[in-house]
Amino acid sequence: MVLEDDLWMMVQRQHPESLYVCGKTAESIADRWQKSCPQPVAVTRQNPSEINSDWAPTGVHRLALITDTLENLSEAEGALFLGQFRNFGATSLAVAIIDGTPSWDFNIFIQLGFQRFRHYEMERMSLYTYDIETYNRKRDWNSPEHWANPENWGKYRW
Repeated sequence: MVLEDDLWMMVQRQHPESLYVCGKTAESIADRWQKSCPQPVAVTRQNPSEINSDWAPTGVHRLALITDTLENLSEAEGALFLGQFRNFGATSLAVAIIDGTPSWDFNIFIQLGFQRFRHYEMERMSLYTYDIETYNRKRDWNSPEHWANPENWGKYRW
């Protein structure tokens, strides 16, 4: 598989009515989606060179595709960009980055709540994803029967 195929699959699966794109590859996927989608799709396009520490998302989108962008940002600017966008700009994100980009590695993405979706050997790239709906999965232990005093579940606030 190649990056474009995975991004296209994500767009088709989520069927977003609003899409945020940043980077050449992401823009080509957005163009393809707009042409193939029967209803109008709101696409917000961001120039990667305009992202800095003053940037903030302008609205909430169903899906954000970010390519060809993080390679040109410092770790601090990139982490701020992804964090703000993850918290305020989109419910689902797909971020592609060239492997070996200085100050960007697997651990930074994991710290930001992303998962590595796929590694592309031929392109020497990785695709990381974040989806608010699957980020914090339900855990068995977080229920009344696993607490010290299950009979008090929901009775008191402390």
